[in-house]
Amino acid sequence: MDLLKTTYEKLPEFYKKRLEQEAFYARIDDYEQKFFQIAVLTTVLTVALPAVSTFALPIKAGIAVLATLIGIPAVPYMYISLKAESRKDEMESLLPDALRLVSANIKSGHNMEKALLLSARDEFGPLAKEFRETAMDMYGGKPVEESLENMEDRVKSPLFSETIKLLVDAIDAGANTADLLENSANDVRKSIELQEEIKSSIRMYT
Repeated sequence: MDLLKTTYEKLPEFYKKRLEQEAFYARIDDYEQKFFQIAVLTTVLTVALPAVSTFALPIKAGIAVLATLIGIPAVPYMYISLKAESRKDEMESLLPDALRLVSANIKSGHNMEKALLLSARDEFGPLAKEFRETAMDMYGGKPVEESLENMEDRVKSPLFSETIKLLVDAIDAGANTADLLENSANDVRKSIELQEEIKSSIRMYT
């Protein structure tokens, strides 16, 4: 572990900062170990693949060195970034139904922390974990607005961020949060459908 940490610490600061940010969004706590594992695998592959090619030895060596230099920083970052993106996509797809449930719980007379906790169902995957953690923050005495903003910071999603900002503004203004959440659920659903239509159109012309 000491060797792993020492190796990781030698990486450029800007790279570590970006990697750690993506790991934070992906909820990968052992990102140093993940980096090391993927880097080792990348090195093995970048050395092995040119070795079985038909190129001359100097060319093989050059390809291996170049691929290793590019692959060691790029592949672990891509892996963790894709994990973060996958988590974001899953949460966005679940968000409309989750927001409707929170809205229904508020309409039933529950406060925000109870509404979130009751909405933290397993079917909502990573979103349930965020709801549960946020509710626990509120029960622990943290202000509702701050707890919601902390949840926003943990999720790499413009849709999610916009929803939380609207919710915080509504709470500050004393507005009807249940109606806002229901309207937000509809807006998020429409945004997701629009994104899917755009992706489908792009695929048709590629």
